[in-house]
Amino acid sequence: MNWIYYILEANLYLLAFYGFYRWFLKQETFYTLNRVYLLASTLMAFLLPVVQAGFLYSLIPGSWNHDAASASLSASAEDAGIRYLSFEFLVPATYFGIACFLCIRVLCNVFAILFLAYKAKNNTYREVEYFELSQTEVAFSFFGMLFLNPNAAEKDIIIRHEQVHMQQYHSLDTLLLEIIHAFSWFNPVLPYLKQDLSVLHEFIADDLTSSAPLLEKHDYAMLLIQNSLGIPVNALTKPIYNHSSLKQRIKMLNQPKSASRARLSLLLLLPVTCAMICTSTLAFSKNYKLIDLYAGSQAGTQTIRQDTTKRLPPPTPPPPAKAPRVPKALNRHDNPPPPRAPKAPIAVKAAPIPAVPAIGPKESHMPVPPPPPPPVEPSKKN
Repeated sequence: MNWIYYILEANLYLLAFYGFYRWFLKQETFYTLNRVYLLASTLMAFLLPVVQAGFLYSLIPGSWNHDAASASLSASAEDAGIRYLSFEFLVPATYFGIACFLCIRVLCNVFAILFLAYKAKNNTYREVEYFELSQTEVAFSFFGMLFLNPNAAEKDIIIRHEQVHMQQYHSLDTLLLEIIHAFSWFNPVLPYLKQDLSVLHEFIADDLTSSAPLLEKHDYAMLLIQNSLGIPVNALTKPIYNHSSLKQRIKMLNQPKSASRARLSLLLLLPVTCAMICTSTLAFSKNYKLIDLYAGSQAGTQTIRQDTTKRLPPPTPPPPAKAPRVPKALNRHDNPPPPRAPKAPIAVKAAPIPAVPAIGPKESHMPVPPPPPPPVEPSKKN
């Protein structure tokens, strides 16, 4: 179950990044930079787990290479699969069950806003279209939809405030964090992260709204105090009059701007991020890694060491046998070639037989047998 290690590592990154924000950046007044930091660090927390520093295995003696031991661990896991079958089933079932429930809740909130816009009556105020909410004083926006009570006081200020939310796509930030929270429901810092990002949205809108030439910050703060009893109608919406963040908003309105050198504290993220990558490389089994830092230099070092040994060249493979030539099939439209005339037999000239010279008696080397004796005639008796 490598996905469990990935989710745990990603949430540890998220915890470290959010702790850096609370320690160094939360009290600063560059709200847009803080908003970008919270969104970028949240996304980076889920991208950095696929990066590992593989060179640590060669620099630190005695370090345990998780890639080399993954085969043995998988083999032992297969042997113990029957014993931990119930555990391996309950953990994913519990995790995905809660995640699916939270995702369904987010979808229900989105559909509730769309249904509210479908039922509400459209109206226009100074070329600004909005949906009427006649039964509540709450004013809020969701992407390009503005919900407002037509009888609300200070309608110009409310519309200006909500237009800042719509122009900077604050609803997209809220929806993104709700989805991440659905899949990281066990992380204890995500509720605080969502709350801080929501407050940053209000700081940005308050700062741009109160910078109008006809509206002073004191008058804007008094308007927030007088209308601080609004109750949000949805978890995805942040009304202008929200009593939960009222104290922080008034405090940040009167706080002087932070110095530019305070942004240099972001440079501390570089050593912090490198330390987290090195720690996660040695602490987690990186079977899900996609990027290995300095992996190419390690491979080159291993190749040089292996090439120093003397090795015999591999035998030369025999050339492939040629396939027999298959005569080309004739097409039915092609004319067959005319038959060839039989060739005349070639007359073979007989070689002359050499004459054998006659061998005379003198020239014979074989001994000649003597002639037989003449027959003896019997004597006649007188």
